[in-house]
Amino acid sequence: MPLAPGSVLAGTIRLDRPLGRGAGSGAWIGRHLRLRIDVVVKLVAGEQAELAARIGGPHVVRLLDLGVTPEGLPYVVRELLEGESLDARLARAGPMSLAEVAALVEQAARGLGRGHKLGVVHRRLRPAKIFLD
Repeated sequence: MPLAPGSVLAGTIRLDRPLGRGAGSGAWIGRHLRLRIDVVVKLVAGEQAELAARIGGPHVVRLLDLGVTPEGLPYVVRELLEGESLDARLARAGPMSLAEVAALVEQAARGLGRGHKLGVVHRRLRPAKIFLD
């Protein structure tokens, strides 16, 4: 069964709509049916899912579940954040003050540092991947 709106993974995660560029992006907005919360479902490499689940911390998106689709594709279920990405913030409001940048860099470094301690390197860090809540 290919992933499509309405698909249910592991009997608990319903896929509602693609997140980003479309179904090919590998990320979906969904609903955790037991927890009754909206979530993000992202297709990932298997070892990446297990490592990401162990990172944790206040500056890292919280993972709620992980699994494998019927086609054998590993996925993670993470919290759906409210707020905006750094690139959206910059487009909306322009440059940030030095104090804002310093606070943001410190928080991002803390989150990345937690991953580095486990051997995880974020290879695609860019303003669209930094989320402000």
